[in-house]
Amino acid sequence: MSAPAISQHLKVLERAGLIERTVPLDEVSAWVEKHRREWNQRFDALEEHSIP
Repeated sequence: MSAPAISQHLKVLERAGLIERTVPLDEVSAWVEKHRREWNQRFDALEEHSIP
């Protein structure tokens, strides 16, 4: 089955109220931001201990 056909079927199911589609970008964005903060903290700590 082609990707457009799958998409069309999902749209029909969604309109019928049988499924609800969401885009998990909020979760991904939160995960990326959490790890970005952690790595920035680690790099800051490393910078404090580096030799000039």
